Amino acid sequence: MTTVLIVDFGSTGNEAEAIRQALELFGYCVVVKHIGRPKDFMDVLEGRVSFGENYIVLSCHGKCGEIEMPVLGKDIYDPFEPKGNFGHNEIVRYLKVKDKCIISLGCKTGTRDLIKAFCRNNNTYIAPVDYVDGNAALLFMIEFFYLLSRKNMNIKAACEQAHRFDEETMLFEFSSDDSQGGNNL
Repeated sequence: MTTVLIVDFGSTGNEAEAIRQALELFGYCVVVKHIGRPKDFMDVLEGRVSFGENYIVLSCHGKCGEIEMPVLGKDIYDPFEPKGNFGHNEIVRYLKVKDKCIISLGCKTGTRDLIKAFCRNNNTYIAPVDYVDGNAALLFMIEFFYLLSRKNMNIKAACEQAHRFDEETMLFEFSSDDSQGGNNL
């Protein structure tokens, strides 16, 4: 059974729950990991939170090539936790998972730097290159996983078809290690 790990940063309404419900109807095994602090996301990136997942979906907000992190009180952070958003440097520092399809729903998380960071370790990465409507992100996810499960498409082909739905879903682009982080759809 194909397993999907949804990483819920808690700031996207019920997006993670809507994705979970749809994917379970398609027959996927879905696990949701809630992010309350940077260490939670570090654990995902380092592979300490693993359920044998093939796909990791980041239900988050993004801004200018960074994944927005929850803001904690200054005295709440552990000494080793980054105190800001996660950009290229943080992903390179903590990413240990390999052979995964990582999908970010955060706006502008499809930047060249994040692509290079996430595509290491034989991962593929799908993310929007600009600001995307949240409803379009949900639509893209549902169509993408439907095409994988019901039409037996590969990741790149499913992304390409789901990406064509409208001008908002066209913002999602596929990248892989062999594309060197630059040759997107």
